[in-house]
Amino acid sequence: MDERIRIIKARPVEGAVIERLMQQTIAEGAGADHQGQPQVIEAWSRSKQRAQIARWLCDPALHLNLGRWQGRPVATGLALRSGEICQCFVQPDYWRRGVGRALMGDLEQALRGWGCPRAMLYSTPSAVAFFERLGYAGNGPPLGFHGLRLQLMHKTL
Repeated sequence: MDERIRIIKARPVEGAVIERLMQQTIAEGAGADHQGQPQVIEAWSRSKQRAQIARWLCDPALHLNLGRWQGRPVATGLALRSGEICQCFVQPDYWRRGVGRALMGDLEQALRGWGCPRAMLYSTPSAVAFFERLGYAGNGPPLGFHGLRLQLMHKTL
C-alpha cells in the first residue's frame, strides 16, 4: 500500500471529522447521483449526523474506519457484521490515489475477521465502476432509495 495512505479503526474522538467527511463527500462528490436536489441530499445525509456516528463508533457489530492521506483525514467507511458495507466515502480530491481501494480492503478484512464469506453493498451509479474494479458484481436491477438509484453488488471474500 502507498505509504501516504493510512487506514485506521475510527475512534469516538473522530466523530466530528467523520461527519464532515460524509457530508462534504455527498455534497461535493456525488452530484451525478443526487443531481443537486436538496431533498435527496438531505435524505442521504440524515443518517450521517454526529449522534448517529457516535452510536456506530460504540457498536461492536460495526467497523467504522478512517482513511488518511499524509495524515489528513480524507475517507471513511462502515461495515456491518452481517456482511454489508454500507458506507464508503472518499473526498473527491483524493479519488484515484488508492485511498478508496485501501479503505475497502480494510472493511473487507473486518468482514473476513467476523467470518463473512461474502460482502454486499449498494452502489450509486457513479461508484459502480470503482466497485467492479475491486471484484464486485451487480446483482439484479437498480433499486430506488430516497431519490437515489442503488445497485446491489456482491463479492466473495
